[in-house]
Amino acid sequence: MPIPADGPVAGARAGGWIPAHGAVTRAADSKAWWAKRRLVLNAALVAAGMASLTVDAALLELSRCTIPKSDLTPMTLVYQALEYLGAMAVANAAWFAAGQLERRLDAPRVPAYRRWTFGLALASSALLPFLSPLLLLARCR
Repeated sequence: MPIPADGPVAGARAGGWIPAHGAVTRAADSKAWWAKRRLVLNAALVAAGMASLTVDAALLELSRCTIPKSDLTPMTLVYQALEYLGAMAVANAAWFAAGQLERRLDAPRVPAYRRWTFGLALASSALLPFLSPLLLLARCR
């Protein structure tokens, strides 16, 4: 009896099941695909965060916006940086979850899922940091 090469279980071993070669390859491919793009995501997060803080500083310096002095302390930047590191941790956790969820999809849906998820993650990583300057503008008097 031949061992199936494309099913979720390729054969039996004493005391357990052996995953099919296709299942192992698919999991390794998935992990490699997501790991390869994590650097792009993190670079976008860092660049957007730095740009956002720059826009914040430019708005405060160049606009005629009057904000109470209590909001303009050096610790404000430290808190914003710590919040941003927390946001990066959440983004990376979501990135990890996306890779895990991919393994539950049918093989024909994987390329579309990857494109959609990567695009959504990249767009949100680039746009969400700019909520801070928008909130700053909204608070201007």
